[in-house]
Amino acid sequence: MPNRSRTYPARKILTGDEAQQFVDHVLKAYRSSSIRTIAVSTGRSYGAVHRVLATAGVLRPRGYAGRPPEPPHAPA
Repeated sequence: MPNRSRTYPARKILTGDEAQQFVDHVLKAYRSSSIRTIAVSTGRSYGAVHRVLATAGVLRPRGYAGRPPEPPHAPA
């Protein structure tokens, strides 16, 4: 992913348009990046990014590898 990050100052409460821009940025970035990567690139905490994703209802399950799990093989 190209380094087109935008920082959102830590310890600053985001409101209005700035908050919505942050949410939009996080949701778009989460398609191809981890929560930690987004947190570092935006300058916000892991918890702040996680909260945005949880509120939006788009969190991936733990250990998600980008594809659905394979069905178990039947014994031979």
